[in-house]
Amino acid sequence: MLPIKTSPAKETRRRTGLNGSDIGDIEYAQSHHSSSEGSPQKGLLSNAHHPSDKPLDFYTQADAVKAAKSFSGSAEAPSTLAGVVKSGKRSVVLVGGALLGLLILYVMWPSGSSYGYDGVEETEHFVSVSGTQFEMECRPFYVSGFNAHDLVPKSLATPSEHRTVDNKMGLDLIREMFANATKWKMNTVRIYAHTTDPEHPFMEGPGKYNDDVWEAMDRVIDEARRAGLKVMLSFLDNWKYTGGVDEIVDWSKTAPKRKFKRPADTAGDFDDKTLDNKIKEYEVERHALFFTDADAKRIYKENVKYTVLRKNSVNGRIYKDDPTIFSWGLLNEPRCETWKVPECPAHFRAWIEEMANYVKKLDPNHLVSIGEEGFFGQERPEAVHNPADWGGQIGQDFVLDHMPAAIDFATVHTWPDNWQRNDFAYQKEWMNAHMDDAEKRLGKPVLLEEFGKRLIKGKDADVFEKAIDQLRNPVFQTTYTIVTDAIQSGRPLRGVLFWRWDLQVYAGTDPADYGVQVQDTTLDIIKENADQLKVLSAQQPPNVSCKVGCWVPEVHAGTFSTVNRCVNQPSVCKAAAKQVGRGNTLSLSTSPAPVEVYSSQASCCKPGLGAFAEGCSFDA
Repeated sequence: MLPIKTSPAKETRRRTGLNGSDIGDIEYAQSHHSSSEGSPQKGLLSNAHHPSDKPLDFYTQADAVKAAKSFSGSAEAPSTLAGVVKSGKRSVVLVGGALLGLLILYVMWPSGSSYGYDGVEETEHFVSVSGTQFEMECRPFYVSGFNAHDLVPKSLATPSEHRTVDNKMGLDLIREMFANATKWKMNTVRIYAHTTDPEHPFMEGPGKYNDDVWEAMDRVIDEARRAGLKVMLSFLDNWKYTGGVDEIVDWSKTAPKRKFKRPADTAGDFDDKTLDNKIKEYEVERHALFFTDADAKRIYKENVKYTVLRKNSVNGRIYKDDPTIFSWGLLNEPRCETWKVPECPAHFRAWIEEMANYVKKLDPNHLVSIGEEGFFGQERPEAVHNPADWGGQIGQDFVLDHMPAAIDFATVHTWPDNWQRNDFAYQKEWMNAHMDDAEKRLGKPVLLEEFGKRLIKGKDADVFEKAIDQLRNPVFQTTYTIVTDAIQSGRPLRGVLFWRWDLQVYAGTDPADYGVQVQDTTLDIIKENADQLKVLSAQQPPNVSCKVGCWVPEVHAGTFSTVNRCVNQPSVCKAAAKQVGRGNTLSLSTSPAPVEVYSSQASCCKPGLGAFAEGCSFDA
């Protein structure tokens, strides 16, 4: 492929992100635009010039084709138009205007050879599922990332209204967070698309949405896109009142009116252990109405539709068409307690199937999951693996819940402190039980969507640091070892998200009980795992049946500098495919280092997540 490159002689250079990512690879001349038109890039890529479903920073050769078509039949195309004229298997790409002349690039399309594709590349891709594997760009995609559920309200923090860290805007701190994530080879972040701070509600009533909060969500998603992160979004919460199940039931016109005031939320998940038995039974019964009440289901569907069909105010993309989004989660950690409502599990599973199908009808592009912890129903033999008897009485059944065809992958959470099962042997038992069912009954990937270790910071900083090293770090190390061992042996556990990256936005605040901060030694373990998952993915060639290249890193040491670049070498993928076909175990060995291949030049050159920490060299 001959990419469109920025010439150093032009007035404006390519824009780079904080992680060195190349986010504006367009050539133009300053003389084509007056100062009143704003930036030259804005002039070149105005709404009249580029397809509305693409952000400006990813204006590719494929987009140039669309742009040219939009001007077909015009008497004169604007001088800044990147026009494309197609003839047979050859595309002639015209870049620049009258003052620049015409730069003609011939892009040759392959004629049936495997791994030989060297044509126009898409720069972004949806994650899909094939059997028990996540895939992107026709190759395995292993999820390595973090939960940061409350980023939307944090993005609204301003130094003029709050005492923020380093006097920065919340969104700037999130931008730095995402840049570090990809630099450290993490590829996915999970965020709540529902209220986490009652002062900043996503939904203020049925059909009433807070524009400021949703525009903040737009910005957070776009920052993730720029950094190269995938985003998992959850529609609703089980625990908190605002943005949760109980609020929707109270809004419903068909549910009975509330008799008792709903107990106040406390820090963490809603806890009914201190409630009077009468109130507790009432709340459990009312909570279960969510899965059967007609108007509650209507409100939920209306919220789903608003989210999925929302147009991002930053980049113009409809959410359902945005490859930045990894998946939709139906309901975070759902509960439907059988000790009071015995018929509840059947209602819950019917709700899962109805809502998953509804999401898929609106959005066939993205994956759908539930967001549950993965408890086994009390009638199932696997119930012996639940942390205690109560695990079989909350309405979940890992196997039956994930059976519907519209559920693309299974989720598991593990909370040793909350469950009072801190022994590492149990953590392995819990995960192995789910992998067994995924292999034998579901045939779907499993994602460890949440895990963490609770630590409360006291006044003694040294004691807290020792607690991190001696209590939290072993939990993270054990969990990550389970994940990498599973991937290496071909089991269906395909990734992990820790809970949680505790981004400090407000100065002087203590870390969250489960929060991991960048100065913690835990981060070293997280980075090591992310690097290992990247290595395991990169040594697997793309599916030979796909129209892809075989891009491999190449370092050229010159007299004055070293050039990092990626080259298309089909023979490398063919050899790697033979190794995989022979059943060779994926390797984390550094001697010899495993083969490293990518489906496209763009993915090979992506900073952090590609072959090089800083991406390919400027003129590679």
